Amino acid sequence: MSDRQPNADGLGSQLFEPIHNMTLCLVFSFNNRLTKRIVNGGLGFENFPPVARKFKHYLWFWLVVVGLPISAELDQTQLQNSSVLVTAWFGKRTESATGIVAKVDAYNGYVITSAATVRQADRVTVTSHSGAQLVGQVVQADGGTNLALIKVNGLDAASNIFAQSSASTGETIWAASKRDNQLAVIPGHVSSIQKEPINTFDLSLRASAAQSSAIVLNECGEALGFRSGQNKASIDSREMLEFLDGLNVRPEVSRVRCISAVQQVRQTANQANLAAEQARLEAVAAQEVAEKLTLQLAESDQRNQKLVAQAALAKQTAENAIQTANKAQLHAEQTRIELEKQTAALSAETEVMVQHLTQDRAEAELRFKETLEAQQRSSTQREDFLLAALVVLFGVVVVFLVVMQPRGFKPTAILTRVHPEAFPEPVPAAVAVEHVVPLEKAAPPASLEYLFEGKDEEGIRYLLRVSGTRLSGDEGVIIGREVTHMINHVDVSRKHAKISVKQDRLMLEDLGSTNGTSVNGETIDDKGPVTVSHGDEVIFGSVVMKLKVLAS
Repeated sequence: MSDRQPNADGLGSQLFEPIHNMTLCLVFSFNNRLTKRIVNGGLGFENFPPVARKFKHYLWFWLVVVGLPISAELDQTQLQNSSVLVTAWFGKRTESATGIVAKVDAYNGYVITSAATVRQADRVTVTSHSGAQLVGQVVQADGGTNLALIKVNGLDAASNIFAQSSASTGETIWAASKRDNQLAVIPGHVSSIQKEPINTFDLSLRASAAQSSAIVLNECGEALGFRSGQNKASIDSREMLEFLDGLNVRPEVSRVRCISAVQQVRQTANQANLAAEQARLEAVAAQEVAEKLTLQLAESDQRNQKLVAQAALAKQTAENAIQTANKAQLHAEQTRIELEKQTAALSAETEVMVQHLTQDRAEAELRFKETLEAQQRSSTQREDFLLAALVVLFGVVVVFLVVMQPRGFKPTAILTRVHPEAFPEPVPAAVAVEHVVPLEKAAPPASLEYLFEGKDEEGIRYLLRVSGTRLSGDEGVIIGREVTHMINHVDVSRKHAKISVKQDRLMLEDLGSTNGTSVNGETIDDKGPVTVSHGDEVIFGSVVMKLKVLAS
């Protein structure tokens, strides 16, 4: 405003300076009134002298010119890696909730989620940002806080950083939730805080996000709380840290206090309030100077004429300020109309997007239904083909037996070659019957074939065939989820167990698997290599299999 100051010294500059100070005072005062949500209290026009209130139109021009909006953005890169999708399995039915990664070490990851979702689940899986689905173990489910801690072996994720301070009323927050492993981030603010019986706070969010579990973060991207989705209130970070501390899990806590955009504006507004108060005091002092000048003008006609000229100049300045304020008001109205047009256009685009999404979803459901029906038809055709093949094979066997019967053919001869103990040789009456020697002891291990056959708890069948020639070396054969001899089941570890032949005996050893290995109902996790034989029941994780020893 230096270009608006007069160049003359003396009485003119003494009159213009208080006018300038009063204008600044009014600008800061109106800023305080507009930000009354941020600063408690504020200065109003009623606190200023009548001379200052005449320049209120000059204020609106400065509000339009120097006013700054408050906005905040959240970096979602770290959040995408530190949030997971937790799925609870109740038989074939599933329920999902958002999970916050509290800590990740070299072997395990620890995830906090809703206790109501996983408490009665048969098993729990955790899906990371990469799409990998891992089996988790519920360490504890607290009904008081509705928080559950899940331990996941080999979790590929990043740990969250917990906020140093608790939530405050009016604080801007972000609610992050995962649906179908897609991250959704919704802005909001803290509407209220409760300290009994536990530390919680309520959020003001869109209706579409009110029922879903979510991670609550402050504007620095730090974990401020967790919303389970079952209750309206969100659990404060202090309760989450106490819950983890009770389970000896130490997450990373921010070393500095997060200063949000609202708090930064509050600090700026406080400084502006002090400046406004100082300007008000200067305006009062300027009024006193003006009163003294009025007395001096009354004493001298010549000085009075000068004051009249200066008053006319001040009037002209005020009129110019009014015109500027009117232009600013017109510009603000035009801006409002333009924003309404843009809002209407955005609403129309949103409706079109929703229609397209609905149409795409319907088309996807139709394609899925058609694919499912095609698979069912293909499965029915395969079953009919197998049934017909079995009938033809049975007819061929019957014809073969009928043809070979007159030639003295004995069907038991073939079965004896396959499994001698099933058809033993006749024992003389004078000789006592001894124990039948199993097939794996009657023949060299390299000439045998070992068959593991069974199914899991959902009825899915599994078949694993191992040749005796593969077991002749010292290393044996590894069985697991990501090896050559594979059992592709979520409860089977990558390298689960090892089978080998030592001193003509078949040995089975657990390799430190997550869900363990048992033989005939007895676990062998810490027993080293144990002997197994034909007919033994072997359980890898939750897959129950039967060992059969066959001749090559």
